Amino acid sequence: MLTEPLLSYRRAMLSPPYTMGMRHSGLRMTKAFLNDPMSVAMQTQARATLDFTPRDDAPAALVPDPDLARVTPAKAPFLRKLIDRTFNEMFAAEKTKVPGGEILQKGIFEGTRIEVAIDYGSRMHQVRYGVSIPDETKTVYARRLTYEGLFAAGHGWDYLTEENAGRSVDLLRGLIARIVRLRNTVRRLVG
Repeated sequence: MLTEPLLSYRRAMLSPPYTMGMRHSGLRMTKAFLNDPMSVAMQTQARATLDFTPRDDAPAALVPDPDLARVTPAKAPFLRKLIDRTFNEMFAAEKTKVPGGEILQKGIFEGTRIEVAIDYGSRMHQVRYGVSIPDETKTVYARRLTYEGLFAAGHGWDYLTEENAGRSVDLLRGLIARIVRLRNTVRRLVG
């Protein structure tokens, strides 16, 4: 039964080693935290009571420099330019700014009408996205899907640096393509 593996996963993700430590915070938040003496003092006090050492190292595949003071998070204008270029090549025919600051890009990808919402203004994440695929037949409706969300692996990207932004946007392109292809495969199976 699937219930026990899901419960085990949830228990692990809520365990102290996963709920503490700067590794599990966004890069922007971590940098802001490290620059605030009061936050650092409070963290030191709280950690003195722990029976484990929280992980503060960034994922090496994303941020190879272990000294976060030397890492520069990618800013929204830089990311927006990369993502706009990629989406224009991939599918986007129409771009709209919606209330709240999100950008909605619509177009056709591999014969499928899609909408991708992008948010650069989240407090915790540098970029959040969601793929919607309208379906007039109401057979297989996709609303704000993320590839990571299919595996309960979070809902935002928060380790984007100027160095890894290009390959991260390439990955985003591939994930959007996978969502569309997966939805179309499921629709063919049930239709």
